[in-house]
Amino acid sequence: MIPLGKNQIVELTKSRFGWKCAYDYENNKVKLKHQGFIWKFFSWMIPLPISLILGKCHAEENAISETAFNMHMQFIHPLFGVTYEYYGTFEIVEIKVND
Repeated sequence: MIPLGKNQIVELTKSRFGWKCAYDYENNKVKLKHQGFIWKFFSWMIPLPISLILGKCHAEENAISETAFNMHMQFIHPLFGVTYEYYGTFEIVEIKVND
């Protein structure tokens, strides 16, 4: 995860493709709102038009205990509807900090 300032972050994969999103906290949920897809090339974040194929991604998380949370994530395309989604209850077993 790369913080961009204010309420924006980029969730980055090992292949350096990422999802840029804005986050808000309302009704006891963290809501992640689509801001686009990027490819990180050195220090540049190059916008990618992946939303045209997959749709826009939105996610919600809410804590249910100190170590567990519910999550629901969807890609929603304006023509095809939901193209991908996952949801469930997740338990944090160990937290590793990468320096």
